[in-house]
Amino acid sequence: FSLSVGNFLRNAWNKEPVVAAACGLGFLALIVPLASPFTKYTGMMNKAIPYNYPGKGSNGISLNSTSVQTPTLSFVLCF
Repeated sequence: FSLSVGNFLRNAWNKEPVVAAACGLGFLALIVPLASPFTKYTGMMNKAIPYNYPGKGSNGISLNSTSVQTPTLSFVLCF
């Protein structure tokens, strides 16, 4: 299986190097964010920042932000 994939990639690079490079960069663009350490901290910040903010909502009812307990952003201070 790996021999046929290697032959395919070598043949594709010899015939169309621009297309092969574009496909390689596209594949890396899909894989790199999953392996990035920033993905972890982005998820932690999204969990810590409340979705609803204090003030009046769209229906005119006052929103009380103290009733919802959200995690703190203390992990940001570790840098």
